[in-house]
Amino acid sequence: MEFLYSIFITSIFCFSLKLEATAHGTSPSSLHTNQNSSLIHQIMELASDPSTSNWIKTIRRKIHENPELAYEEFETSRLIRQELDHLGVAYRWPVAGTGVVASVGSGSPPFVALRADMDALPIEVRFGLFNLSSSAIMLSSAR
Repeated sequence: MEFLYSIFITSIFCFSLKLEATAHGTSPSSLHTNQNSSLIHQIMELASDPSTSNWIKTIRRKIHENPELAYEEFETSRLIRQELDHLGVAYRWPVAGTGVVASVGSGSPPFVALRADMDALPIEVRFGLFNLSSSAIMLSSAR
């Protein structure tokens, strides 16, 4: 399952690079054959790189081990902003208190929007469940 997360993240990144190339005047038809092969190869390389997988796992585990309720996601928001800064990705913050809106690409059409919850649900976690939080009173909404 974690490999699928890696594929998803790298696909979004590489797709944004393709959109940026198209927005800068490169013909989509010239990108079609060679670029698609190259893009698929780059996605697979990045997704299979152990450092990429470990990086994604570390972030996911930090978020799941320290769940925060809605509008109280101060540490989660800080972690996300820290990673976006590290990647050089522009973002707006705060949005609705703790939210983060990041922008990747040229800013010209076509656009792709992704949304993700980062708040936890206030429930009691019972024994035997996966991803038990350190507080044991909340379950992260992201799985």
